[in-house]
Amino acid sequence: MVSQVRQNESLSSFASLKVGYFPHNNTLRHPGDRRRFVFFAKETRIPFEIADARKEYDVVFLTSSCNVSEWIAYKKQHPRTRLVFELIDSYLLEQANVKMYLKGAARFVTGKDKNLFVDYRKAFIEIIRIADAVVCSTPVQQALIEQYNKNVHVSLDYFENEISEVKSDYKIGEKIKLVWEGQSYTVENILILSKVFKEIENEIELHVITDKLIPYPLGLSKKTKTILDKLKVEYHFHEWKFDTFASQAIRYDLALIPLDSKKAIMWNKPENKLLFFWQAGLPALTSPSPSYTRVMNAAGIQMYAANEKEWVEKILRYKFARESERAALLKKMKAYIGVHHSKEIILNRWKRIFQLN
Repeated sequence: MVSQVRQNESLSSFASLKVGYFPHNNTLRHPGDRRRFVFFAKETRIPFEIADARKEYDVVFLTSSCNVSEWIAYKKQHPRTRLVFELIDSYLLEQANVKMYLKGAARFVTGKDKNLFVDYRKAFIEIIRIADAVVCSTPVQQALIEQYNKNVHVSLDYFENEISEVKSDYKIGEKIKLVWEGQSYTVENILILSKVFKEIENEIELHVITDKLIPYPLGLSKKTKTILDKLKVEYHFHEWKFDTFASQAIRYDLALIPLDSKKAIMWNKPENKLLFFWQAGLPALTSPSPSYTRVMNAAGIQMYAANEKEWVEKILRYKFARESERAALLKKMKAYIGVHHSKEIILNRWKRIFQLN
């Protein structure tokens, strides 16, 4: 009771501060906004405004979409402002390459950064050094960031509000219905399974839920179909829509989350997508990335595949599994979510970020 009173007092005190938030998108509908800080602020009734570097704040929370050099200068001018910087993706693990340098130039040309960082990772390292707290999404990221800042917190997405219904029908027909869902700029990951799909194309029905276009810097884009057609197998395309993508996904039998191990930023993604499917009641088969193997092993599940042979074997094994086997899998999925990913757990992590506990 005493701890609850103290917590309420802390929240009340924090709510009286002027808080600025720099989002990925001003609509606040981007996953990195609605599933993270915006979720926390709404749940705890903490008022905030879109951060403006011309104004003064008690607390400012910045995503990696911010003008980094502008906010580095801001912190130097307002040292008493508590600056929290969030780096969800594993940019610091990327190896130097032409694409990375182009990304740094694009941030400068488009005005996303006032200063030109040819190696844009250096911009993130600089703001990490001066931040009062840093938020990331995996233990691997945390260990790396702690070289520059010791106050680093791992926080995952909260997405239960986006799940309007949970899968209840687990009967599999003549073909197993596989689904890949995600942002279009990550769709190349599905090409890893080209040979897998070809080998068992008579056993599967493939569905893809994503955007029609893949965005690139400087306002450029490419049709997602140009990537998907490289699969050389039949697939069903469904345009990603905020209000329907979750209910659409659970119509299928098994979600697939392949990741390219040669691309550090992809390979080191957090377990958010896996947990989203589990929370929606949809089993998933994944690549053996650090996050996915850690979570699967903790849950007592081994639905990850290290090579094409294992992908084929495990897709077919799930297709022909007994009802009792599927029920046991679902029980483990739900148990892990309940222990490790409840609303209370996620909120407590956010409160620690702002020192509210």
